Amino acid sequence: MPAIRWTPAMNVGVEALDTDHKMLIGLINQLSDAIKKNEARDIIASVINGLVDYTEYHFGREEEMMRVCDYADYNAHVETHRKIVEALQHLRAAHAGGAPHNFERTLEDFMRAWLIDHILNTDMKYAPAMKGREADLARADESYVRRLAKAHKDDDSML
Repeated sequence: MPAIRWTPAMNVGVEALDTDHKMLIGLINQLSDAIKKNEARDIIASVINGLVDYTEYHFGREEEMMRVCDYADYNAHVETHRKIVEALQHLRAAHAGGAPHNFERTLEDFMRAWLIDHILNTDMKYAPAMKGREADLARADESYVRRLAKAHKDDDSML
């Protein structure tokens, strides 16, 4: 049984962001499954890394879409994202540093709680600002993906 099940109540009405949320739920469910199966620490670490990386990607995408829609609570939402990413990075570092076994359950509980709370409470607030703005959101998404690709290409050229 998955730790989190997607429900229609989690739908913010923007396909790309709803898809991201489903992906994050899937990653949390993978983490939960790996913990339940008592899989190797490196497998769990890999799932945690994927979850943190995808969270950072998603937050950047979401922020770009909020920005183009002139979302009134943009700054507070971005600050919430920053705090979540910071907490996730600390948890990832603690896990990598050999945190006690029960730490993984604490990590899973934290990730499940913040994701559900963030989607149902914080993200739902921007949904009205994005409604009917599909063309603007698509352009924002394309711009964000192009910037990521350019940054990745620039990083590769530095090697």
